[in-house]
Amino acid sequence: MKEFVQVFESKGWLNQDIRIRRCESRYRVFCSEGHFFVYRINDNCGLSHGFPGWPVCSVTQGRITHDSEVSPLGSKEPTAGEWLRYMADGDFELI
Repeated sequence: MKEFVQVFESKGWLNQDIRIRRCESRYRVFCSEGHFFVYRINDNCGLSHGFPGWPVCSVTQGRITHDSEVSPLGSKEPTAGEWLRYMADGDFELI
């Protein structure tokens, strides 16, 4: 968790809700001192922005939850480690 906090703090994003695009998908990303959270935004036209969507990654001090743990079909969403690398390297587009 401390690595996420360090990355977000260095970029001035700690405790801020940011929206990004990565590999043609849109996400809402948030990080505080105690929680990193990624929410996938459904790109289905005709629905309001961000609805519906679903959580794909959550990291707290004692727990990591990933979309693949709750999806019966498996997940192609990035893992927590991949999210950390993407955020640190800027491998996404701010929207």
